[in-house]
Amino acid sequence: MISVFPSSDDFASMQLVRTGNWIRFVGRLTLLGLFLSIIAMLFLPWQQTASGVGTVVAVDPQNRPQPVRSPSKGVVEYVKPGLREGSYVEKDELLLRLSPFSVDGVSQIDTQIIAIESKEAAAWSGLEVAKQAVMLQESGGKSLTESLKQDLEAAKQKWEQSRNEVSSLEAELQDKRNQLRIAEDVADKGLVSREELFSKRQSVESQIAKVQKAQNAVHELSAALISKEEEIESKLQDIAIKNRSAEQKVLESMQKINTIEKEVLDLRNKRGELDRLEVRAPRSGRIQEWYGVEGSDTIKEGDQLFVIVPDTEVLAVEMKVSGNDMPLIREGAQVRLQFEGWPAVQFVGWPSVAVGTFGGKVNRVFPTDDGRGNFRVLVTPENHFDRENGWPDDRYLRQGVRANGWVLLNRVPLGQEIWRQLNGFPPVVSRQEPYQPKEKSTKVKLPKA
Repeated sequence: MISVFPSSDDFASMQLVRTGNWIRFVGRLTLLGLFLSIIAMLFLPWQQTASGVGTVVAVDPQNRPQPVRSPSKGVVEYVKPGLREGSYVEKDELLLRLSPFSVDGVSQIDTQIIAIESKEAAAWSGLEVAKQAVMLQESGGKSLTESLKQDLEAAKQKWEQSRNEVSSLEAELQDKRNQLRIAEDVADKGLVSREELFSKRQSVESQIAKVQKAQNAVHELSAALISKEEEIESKLQDIAIKNRSAEQKVLESMQKINTIEKEVLDLRNKRGELDRLEVRAPRSGRIQEWYGVEGSDTIKEGDQLFVIVPDTEVLAVEMKVSGNDMPLIREGAQVRLQFEGWPAVQFVGWPSVAVGTFGGKVNRVFPTDDGRGNFRVLVTPENHFDRENGWPDDRYLRQGVRANGWVLLNRVPLGQEIWRQLNGFPPVVSRQEPYQPKEKSTKVKLPKA
């Protein structure tokens, strides 16, 4: 049977460009190997990470760049010779001096302080005098009170004696009256003479006069006693008023001293401001920025004078991570860092293969975000492999250098990671609810029927 369709054997040119059988075999073998490699890569271990960016800072906040502000107001009078931005300064080294706006301000305040202190000394002397006056007044008042009480007691005793005397005279009168009545009863029988009877009657009348006189004396002593009590009460009130007046003078002296002490304190505070005209380096370090210009720059209290970067050997990376990855990060987790300006080849999923990256660990996780949903994480140095020997030295690593970081999470197959990335799942899917401590159940007792 003759074919109506031409084959490649019928054309010589097609024979010339035809691929050889060996090349076809190698191509099929290569395609098969590529396919098998892709399948095998899906099962390779892959390190999940949570990425973030940050900067190099000092672990101790006291060693981070800090602005130095003016403690007082004045004009820049002196700046350390040769000082410029980038200069190294020692702690407590004099860098800048201010002069007050008023040339004689210091001497004027010192004069005012001396005058106020003299006034204060006089006020203290017045207070001592007032206290002594109170003591004397109280002592004199007590003595006078005791004397008045003694006078009152003597008047009471005299009044009591008069009353007792009246009682005695009344008893004697009653006795004489009884004798007179008996004598009158027996006079008719002739047992008592008229002279004796007359004598008894005169004796009764005389006793009545004595009783009336004694009663009048009692009334007079009673009126004198009431008058004496009123006089003593008036004098006691006068003593109390004088005591309160003396105590009031003490309180006035103390109030005066408090007012003077406030004036002294205000003046000393102003004087202290003038004593703070010298600005010294709070720490050893380098000057980052300088604002004070000698001779012409006027400074207000609280104005920034310069920024100093203290020396520090303990550095860390303050890294910001997304709030989505925040629940996955814990203290002590390993971190790989890539510093700006340091050559590196980073393999996120295989940190052991990366070149130019450095190890670290999460030192602390801050509790709140920065207002944009990013959380701060502090990373400190830690060697993950034997070949590592800490972070770069201070020639390359300084505060403010930017860094990229990857917090190492779980190790999963590469295929699972690709599937997770395509579906937008988080790095870790919790299969269980977060652990919560069980609260002790309290059984409700039903009332008995």
